[in-house]
Amino acid sequence: MRKRYFDREKYNDSWYRRLNPVHKCLWDYLLTECNHAGIFEKFDPELTSFKIGAEITMDDIKFFGARVKILSDSILFIPG
Repeated sequence: MRKRYFDREKYNDSWYRRLNPVHKCLWDYLLTECNHAGIFEKFDPELTSFKIGAEITMDDIKFFGARVKILSDSILFIPG
């Protein structure tokens, strides 16, 4: 099982606080599911929607702007 460490300060970040609940869940899901290099392989909007409990599309990924780079239809990169 992979272990993840989260920045507890994210709740103090005004960018994160302004996200709607679905985008907060999506952001946390992306950070949890990416590998140690920030690569999320095999991104599947249908599976992501099922896990989050809300419909997710590529437009939701694009909403994050430069925080998530779309490398292909199914590979995302989360820099930093």
